[in-house]
Amino acid sequence: MRLADAAVGERDGGGGRAEVSARAARNSTHEDSALHNAHTELVNTILEQSEELIATHRLQIEETMELVRKEVNLVAEMDQPGSAVDTYVQSLGEILQRKAEGIAALQTKVAQFQGYLREEEILAQTVHRD
Repeated sequence: MRLADAAVGERDGGGGRAEVSARAARNSTHEDSALHNAHTELVNTILEQSEELIATHRLQIEETMELVRKEVNLVAEMDQPGSAVDTYVQSLGEILQRKAEGIAALQTKVAQFQGYLREEEILAQTVHRD
């Protein structure tokens, strides 16, 4: 009866235990290869994104420095007799708004980058499992 079952399995494309094991091994190798490729792509993305993050941070620093110079000038103007407080408050509000927008944009990029790092850590553990 077992020979007949095996013969039917072969005709139906089911194969025997050895074929099933071989198929499972091929699938496992394919999955490992796909995981390895995904990890490699993610590492490349992280490298590119790190350069972009650093460039964005440099620009943010430059803009912050410009805004700090404006704040210094604004405070210095307020030390002058007859300074208009309403102009000071309006200008200060605009400066603070620009600072907040710059910080928020940089925080968004940092959070996105941290997500890539977390994803890479998980994928690396999966790819390098024993």
